[in-house]
Amino acid sequence: MGRTTVSLDEATQRIVDERSGDSGEYDSASGFVRECIRKYEDAEKLQAEVADLRTANEELREQRDDRNERIS
Repeated sequence: MGRTTVSLDEATQRIVDERSGDSGEYDSASGFVRECIRKYEDAEKLQAEVADLRTANEELREQRDDRNERIS
């Protein structure tokens, strides 16, 4: 597994500290950061799916409008 060192501002470091270690829900800061990255990737996938759905929705609306114009 690779190793990366990052610098965090105080507020972000406080969040990492609160979420990891003995008092947190994660065993380590690394575990918390890995979970954050997984959630970020999940969010990116969901945003892409939403964009695809919006495009499909717009295409269907255009088809509906074209059909309604021909009927009128």
